[in-house]
Amino acid sequence: MRIVTWNMNVRGGSRRHEDTWTFLLETLEPDVALLQEVVPPEGTPEGYRQLLSTPGYAGKRWGSAILSRLPDLQLRWEDNSRGAVLAATATTSELGPVSIACIHARVPKGVGTIRPLRQTFDQLRPHLGSRFIVGGDLNTARQAHLAWPQNGHGDFWADIEAWGFHEPLPLGGREQQSYWGEWLKGRPPTLGNTLQDDHIFLDRDTFARVKACRVWDTRRVRGSRHIRGTWPDRPRSRPSRRARG
Repeated sequence: MRIVTWNMNVRGGSRRHEDTWTFLLETLEPDVALLQEVVPPEGTPEGYRQLLSTPGYAGKRWGSAILSRLPDLQLRWEDNSRGAVLAATATTSELGPVSIACIHARVPKGVGTIRPLRQTFDQLRPHLGSRFIVGGDLNTARQAHLAWPQNGHGDFWADIEAWGFHEPLPLGGREQQSYWGEWLKGRPPTLGNTLQDDHIFLDRDTFARVKACRVWDTRRVRGSRHIRGTWPDRPRSRPSRRARG
C-alpha cells in the first residue's frame, strides 16, 4: 500500500494544479492520498474508486480530500472551523478495517498553530479505531520549537507520541524539509521556513509494516510547496517511476 500526503497549493493557477494531479495519478500512483488545498476534479479519477472532499471555507471549491483505491470509503466526520479536516473508514486487504483522516491545520492570526491543532486532534481521536492512517499539512514540525520556543510545538510533539501516533521519518529517523513556500518566493532559508510541515501517522502495528518513506524534493514538486509519502506494506513493482526531477 502506498500512502501520500500533499498540500497541492500551486503558483500559476489552474493549469499548474492540473499538472499536480497528473503527477499524483501517473507517477506517484497512491493507494490512499491525503490532499490539502486541493480543487477536486469532477468525478473520481480513473483507476480510483472513491474521492471524499470537504471545502476549506464555505463557498470555496478548494479544501481537503481523501482519494482512495479502496471500495468502501465512508465519511465519518468533517470539520472546517480550524482548517479542512475529514475522517473516514475503509477496509483493506493488508490491514483490515482502518480509519483514514486528512488534516489541514489553519493558522489563525494572533493564535498560532498549536492551540487550534490540539483542538482538532482532541475532536479527531474519538473517531479513530485501533488501525489508522492520519496525515496532512500540520504547519508544525519536531524542530519548530527551536524557531518558536514559546508556542507549544515541543509539548505537542511529546503528546503525539503519548497518544500512540507513530510516524515513519525519511532520513533515518529525522525529518526532512517538505515545505518550499519561501523557496518559491526567492527568500533565503531559515530554520522556521525549512521544516517538514507534512506528516503521516500510523498506529503501532501499521507502523511496524512500513518499508519505505520519503519526501519528494524535486523542482517540479517544489512548485506545489509540500509532499511526502510512505509505504506500510511493500513498494510497488516499479520503483523507477517514483518522482524524479
